[in-house]
Amino acid sequence: MYPAAKAFAEELAANTSMVSIAYTKGLLQHPGSSIEENHLLDSRAIKLGAMSNDGKEGVLAFKERRLPQFRDRLSENVSPWYPWVSAFFHGLVAGEKLTARTVGDNRCQAPSIQALSFSCL
Repeated sequence: MYPAAKAFAEELAANTSMVSIAYTKGLLQHPGSSIEENHLLDSRAIKLGAMSNDGKEGVLAFKERRLPQFRDRLSENVSPWYPWVSAFFHGLVAGEKLTARTVGDNRCQAPSIQALSFSCL
C-alpha cells in the first residue's frame, strides 16, 4: 500500500499545479454552507486557476501534447483571496451565511468577499 501511495504522491507533485492543489484542498476541507456559496467559491477558484501562469502552461502543454512544467508557487503566486475561510469572519454579521445578496451589498467590506460576486466572473 505504501509504495502505491508514495508513487501517486510523487506523480501529483511532479505533474500538477501546486496552487491548484491548494485551492482544491481548501474547497474540499472548507466547503460553503449552501449550494450557492459553493458555486461562488468554485467559480472564483476556477477563474483564478485559468488566469494563472500554471493555467496558461496547462493549456499550452495540452495543445503541444507534452507534459506541463508548472512553476507557480504558493509562496509567490497564490491569490490574496485564498484562504477564503478567514474572509467569512470579516464584514459579515456573526452567523450570517454568504450569499450573492450579502456579497453584493454594503455589509461586505473585505476585498476577499467582494471578489466572490458574480460580476467578477
